[in-house]
This record gives sequence, C-alpha cells and structure tokens, in this order.
Amino acid sequence: MRIIIPDYEAGSERALGRGRASRRPRGAARLLAGAGRVAGTLAGYAWIYGLLAGAHLLAWADRVRGALAGTPGAARAGEAARPPGTGAASPGADLRSADLRSADLRSADLRSANLPDANLPGADLRIAVGLATAGRPAVAREMLARLARQSRRPDAVIVAVPTSADLGPAPTAGGRVRVLTGARGLTRQRNAILAQAGDADLICFFDDDFVPGDDYLAAVAAAFAADPELAGATGLVVADGITGAGYTVAQAEGLLARGPGRTASDPPGAAPTVYSAYGCNMAFRLSAIRAGRLAFDELLPAYGWLEDVDFSRRVARFGRLARIEGAVGVHLGVKGGRQSGRRFGYSQIANPVYLVGKGSYAWPRAAWLMGRNIAMNLARAATPEPHIDRRGRAAGNARALADLVRGRLHPTRIADLP
Repeated sequence: MRIIIPDYEAGSERALGRGRASRRPRGAARLLAGAGRVAGTLAGYAWIYGLLAGAHLLAWADRVRGALAGTPGAARAGEAARPPGTGAASPGADLRSADLRSADLRSADLRSANLPDANLPGADLRIAVGLATAGRPAVAREMLARLARQSRRPDAVIVAVPTSADLGPAPTAGGRVRVLTGARGLTRQRNAILAQAGDADLICFFDDDFVPGDDYLAAVAAAFAADPELAGATGLVVADGITGAGYTVAQAEGLLARGPGRTASDPPGAAPTVYSAYGCNMAFRLSAIRAGRLAFDELLPAYGWLEDVDFSRRVARFGRLARIEGAVGVHLGVKGGRQSGRRFGYSQIANPVYLVGKGSYAWPRAAWLMGRNIAMNLARAATPEPHIDRRGRAAGNARALADLVRGRLHPTRIADLP
C-alpha cells in the first residue's frame, strides 16, 4: 500500500512505503488543528460576550438618555414590561374579569377550613399556593392531591389554566381551590394568580410537576417568620428530572423518604442567600410585590423561560433571596406539554439577551448560560438524548443568533417558529 502525504518543506506530494509516514508533518497538522479549534472556541465566546456587552451598554445608555429627558427609557428592572398599547402594569392586567371564571370547590372565603397549628413558627402568616398549568390535567391533579398532605395547610390554592379541560375535576388540596380560566402562557397565568392572592402574606408558586415534601410549607412559613428581610425564597430540590429523563411520582416519594429534610417543629435553620429562585418552587413576600407593583413579564411568552430569574431579581430590590433547606421537593421533569425544541432553542438566546437589556440579569451570567447551551446543543446534536430535541434547539439557537445580528431578536418571535 502506498500512502500519499504532503511534503511541507518541498511544497509537493511524495509517496512513502508502508510504515514510513513522516511524524513531523502529522504532528504539526494535529497541533495546528488543535490550535484552530481552541482559537475558534475563544473567538466564539469573545463574539457572544461582545454582543452582550454591547447590548448591556446600549440599554444603560438608553436609560441615561431617558433619565436626562425626564421620560423612562427601556423597561426598568423594577417594573414588569408590558405589550404596547396596555396601561400601567399590574398582575393579570390583560385579563378581563369575565375571563376569570372561578370554580369554588369548598367555602366561599379565602381561609382554609384546616387552620395551621398556632404553635408552629409562622402560623400567623397566610400562605396562598399558585399553580399555573396547561395540557397536563393528570399531572396537575396529582400535584393538588399532594398539597393535602402538607403539615401546614395552605390558606388558599389558586390554579390558572387556559381552559377547564386543562385541569378537570380538582381535589380540594386540604383547603379552598379556586380555578381561573382564560390566560395562556406561564407569565400571564402567574399574573392572574397574583391578582387573586387577596390578603395573603406569602405566595408560593409550584410547577405542576413539582412534588413538595410534607413539611415544605411549614418550613417556608418558619423561614419567613424568622427573617423579616427575606423577600423571596426557593426550596431545596433533592432531585431534578428536568436534567434527565424525568421521575415518576413513586420515585419522587422514595427520594423524599431518603433525602434531607426536617419536621415542621424543627427550627428553620440556615437559609443561604441565592441569586434567584427556581421557578418550579418559589415563594415571595406579597408586601414586596405590592410595594414594587411587580408582575411577571408577559413579553416572555409560552413557557416563559427565565421568568423566575427576572421576577426574583426585581423582588430582590426589597429584601434578601434565600434557599430554605428545610423546604425539600423533587421536580419530576415531565416532558409532555412543553414547547418545541426549535422554540426553546430560540428562547435560550432571546430571553437572556432581553433580560440583560432590561437590567434584571447580569450579562456575564447570561453569556455563560448561552455559551453553555449552544455548546451542549452542538456537541450532542449527532447523538442526542432521547428526551431532548438537540437538533431543534441548535436550529433555534442559530435562528436567534441571526436575528441578534440583524437587530430583530425578541422573545416573542418564537411565535413565528414551528
């Protein structure tokens, strides 16, 4: 067999017999190829960081110009952005009262018939639980049934669904369940819940596929009672199915039985500070939300990726954000009912860039997150996980980057994608 390789010194090709291939040219080629890959990676990161730094600088300049002119510039971090043509932002402002049809499954007032034990820490705090769901009625009903097992029962349970078929007959969850219909999209549904929170002191948002430990709400109440500066919090997720194939309820029960946790009578313990709450389980002091007239940003459509970061960072102006380690739970990571890979891939770029422009997300964090997601989608596109549409996400990433260069990137553009 004859091997043809380039002669780098003579500039021509030469034939070698078996076993006589030159090591120097091959080693140089490998070195050059490796250096090229490293340079390409660094250049890619530099490009993304440069674009984000430019977006952040432009947003800052716009706010400065608005302040000098006496008018607001870009959406401020302390306010919820709203679609053009709407009035002042308020929770659920886009929902007409006729669209908020409720089905009261128990008493007519907001207080549960099962009052919390007055001896428990935070027993005087009124807790409303909010659940936004769509397309997964069986999963949502399982979540509501789980609430009935809480050692500290919620004072109100508010469920927001696009249609009654998205929930079906709901259990009582150990208290009054109010069902709101008429909103579609996570941020719109959560705003509808906020608008109906009444005189509650705390609002606790759960994803429909989150399984809280039996003492979750008790730990939340104790932590907020112990720290008046605590404005928002998230629990300790002992297992997160969103990063893999997901868990069943039975598996979650087993994980909670083996995992860390405390009983409701234990002291609240440490609550380390965090950058933001995790959307599958997060609690906020409603006085902070009312003080800032805060609402979830409805320009983050559909699944509303990063809405938890955006909302948390705006709440953080009024106090501390923490992780309550006694509030444990498992995120099942149910795959049904989520948006397409292409749309989610677009959101992986559009949403961080948008939040950087708002000032509610630090651009180094956004750049790291986008770079990691792009790299993972490209690296696994050839052999994707069975539960993740890597090729679709990569295509969405590419579309978003193209829109960013053209100056038309926006979270709402996912509506144009299949």
